[in-house]
Amino acid sequence: MVERLVEPGRKCCCITAAPACWGRDRSCERIGCTYPLIRDARPMTRQEQVPDLRAALRDVAVEELGWDPVTAGQLADVAIRRWRSFERRSKPNKRTTELRVQDVMRGLRQASPVDVLYLEPGDFERLAPRFGELLLRLS
Repeated sequence: MVERLVEPGRKCCCITAAPACWGRDRSCERIGCTYPLIRDARPMTRQEQVPDLRAALRDVAVEELGWDPVTAGQLADVAIRRWRSFERRSKPNKRTTELRVQDVMRGLRQASPVDVLYLEPGDFERLAPRFGELLLRLS
């Protein structure tokens, strides 16, 4: 569960909210963030985390692979689904972060809208660990 505290008693709906990004009106000034700071907000549920998580993963995929945001968004959805269902699909003694990242990589390959033959070698091998870092930190 992600709790995004920026000041005691204040929370922001922005993932990267920190005192450095506050504006004069105490809203987050991060590029593209339109959320005001909220007083005494409750921790976010898993369903409320999905849009922010999807946006963060999409940005990583666009940066890493240079794909368009729609395709990167599809990959982000697959990564979130595989990450969250890993415990249900794996044996109890086989639940490590490395295996989870490998599972995300397999899911990205299988769900890739682009044929794997036309991709650069190692695209998903570079993307999966970055997705894993974000998913581990934010979910």
